[in-house]
Formats: sequence, structure tokens, C-alpha cells
Amino acid sequence: MVTPACADPLYRRSVRTSMGTVFQVPWTRLDDWPGDLTLLHDAGFVTVALTPDEAATDIAEFAAAGHERIALVLGTEGEGLAESTVAAAAAVACYALR
Repeated sequence: MVTPACADPLYRRSVRTSMGTVFQVPWTRLDDWPGDLTLLHDAGFVTVALTPDEAATDIAEFAAAGHERIALVLGTEGEGLAESTVAAAAAVACYALR
């Protein structure tokens, strides 16, 4: 799911950088961000945001909860996630979900 402010995944440089993976991974553009997180919740997903915040839920603790359907919310390299997005999801990292 790509937010309204994200770059176009089909832009030629994006396609080249992803080595064509954009054609293999399903994606869609959302209209309302972070409001559309409710679509994931309604579909039974637990949304989790990646953050370096020390007050965030510990990775191992989250992974041990055994959630079946997880949607990771990722931000940009520079600015990361907006506070409103982080407020709508718990904080974890990909490593624990492998």
C-alpha cells in the first residue's frame, strides 16, 4: 500500500532500483493516509510501525504475541513516519518477524 505522498512505484528509476520487483509484489495506492489504516484493521490485520523510539514495544515481545496477520508500516529513509501514523500502530522491527 502506497500513500498519496509516495513516489510512483512504476517510475522507471523505481522499477530499475527494485530490479523489477514492483511487478511481482502486489501494491495499491491509498487515498487517505493514515486514515486508510482502518482498511487493514477491518481486514483483520494488526498494523505495526517501525520506529527507533525507546518507548516502543520490544521486538521480541511483539513477535512472541503470535499475531497471524501483520501489516508493517514503513516510513522514508530521512524523515521516517509521521507522528500521526506512529500513533495508529505499535512499534516493532522486521527482524523479529522473520
